[in-house]
Amino acid sequence: MAPDGVERKLIAFIDDKSRSPDRETCFTFDRLEFEPGSANLAPDSQAQVRNIAAIMRCYPSVSVKFGGYTDNTGDPTANQRLSHRAESARQAEIGQGIDPTRIDADGYGAEHPVATNATEDGRQRNRRIDIRVTKK
Repeated sequence: MAPDGVERKLIAFIDDKSRSPDRETCFTFDRLEFEPGSANLAPDSQAQVRNIAAIMRCYPSVSVKFGGYTDNTGDPTANQRLSHRAESARQAEIGQGIDPTRIDADGYGAEHPVATNATEDGRQRNRRIDIRVTKK
């Protein structure tokens, strides 16, 4: 796991007794990639999928929600469909043996950008899957 990777941030949040789940605290997957224009996870994503599943097994009371996002280029309807990649990530975790009732997923399209869509770097940052703890 990377020192500043999503796994360490997720564990730190779960372990921090002073922090409760809320709607704003999200962590962006940093090694979850998809085949271009598709909701299929790229093979390189499997390590992060396994790591998140291991965390979920270590913290059996934790529930999470995956949020899928796109940039604002292209057709909004297509972007909305593409943002449902979050469900693909959810299914990958279920495939690792995680109880489906512990993981929710939703696609938000171009809503809630974290960077400007005026630059390629900003658009890349907006194309993401976030994980949010909904129950500790």
